[in-house]
Amino acid sequence: SGLPDANDLTAQEWERLYALLGTAPERARELALLTMEFKNRVMDARGTAGFSSMRELLDWNEIPRTLVRGGTTQVPVGLQDLLVVGTKNRKVRLDTTPPVLLRTLGNLTDEHLQRLTAMRRSGTPITAALAQQWTAGTGLIAADMAGPPTAVIARLRLGGARPTGAALVATLVQQGGKFSVVDSVVDVSAR
Repeated sequence: SGLPDANDLTAQEWERLYALLGTAPERARELALLTMEFKNRVMDARGTAGFSSMRELLDWNEIPRTLVRGGTTQVPVGLQDLLVVGTKNRKVRLDTTPPVLLRTLGNLTDEHLQRLTAMRRSGTPITAALAQQWTAGTGLIAADMAGPPTAVIARLRLGGARPTGAALVATLVQQGGKFSVVDSVVDVSAR
């Protein structure tokens, strides 16, 4: 929970996300339009709601690898850490959603981010009332902070005394009280 579905991002949100990850404004705009065109081609070809897997998006050669992986000073986290596919989620969790996503999905001021940082540092659980108050006027929708998660990401690796090999990263969504896998990718960087 707390990570948006890449299929639900608008062109403006893609542009904001690319810009917040350090892409020059003109290139961010161009990349956002190319991303939307790519998604539309996928939809037309398959008759689906968009990308069927994060791997499909992350392996697309138009997106620079630094934006996919992150791990640089300019881009500390990448798209692989910020988005999921298949959850149909746009709700944010104020305790875990990365600030870059909050800025991508909402209209935030520096004051909003300062208040959020203070709330997170205090260690006090963020209540539903506090989340509603914080998100007022931002365009963000807060997830139910007290309820169970609607989506989770699980990292699975063959174990033993020392886990080995690549990890399987699966996105699970709660549907009808049960969790179902909606996406999975092999994370070879976890070796």
